[in-house]
Amino acid sequence: MTDKIATEWDAEQSRFAAKWRRNMEGHRQTLWLTPEQMAKINLDLANVPVGLWQRNRMQEDLHLVRAAIRTDSILLSLDDEARGLFAAAVTALPALGSIMWINPREEANPALWIDKGAPTQESRMLRNYAPGTV
Repeated sequence: MTDKIATEWDAEQSRFAAKWRRNMEGHRQTLWLTPEQMAKINLDLANVPVGLWQRNRMQEDLHLVRAAIRTDSILLSLDDEARGLFAAAVTALPALGSIMWINPREEANPALWIDKGAPTQESRMLRNYAPGTV
C-alpha cells in the first residue's frame, strides 16, 4: 500500500473492498511502501512501443504496477483498459509478465481465491492476458 493507493481506495472502494481492507489492516497484513521503495522499481515506459495517449494512460496506473512488483505480484483493479495496455507491454518490459491482474467484477468469487491465499495461477498473469478472457 502506498499513500497514493490508499487515497484512491478511500475515494472509490466498494463494500467488499472496504471490508477486505479493514480485515487486512486489522490483521497487520498490509505492507506499506515508502516513496523510496517505489522509486527503486525501474519501469521505463519510454521503451514501450505505444502512442503518447496510451503511455500517459499507463502512467496513471504505474504506481499500482510498481506496488505489485514490489510486493506479491497481485493487482486487483476494475480497469481492463489499463490491464490490456500493460499486458501488451510485456515484451518491452518483461517484469510485467508475472503480475497477476485480477478484475473482481469478472471473477466468479474473488474473495474465495483470496481466502485460499491467492495462489499463483499462470492464467491470471499479464503475459497470458487476452481481452475477453478471465
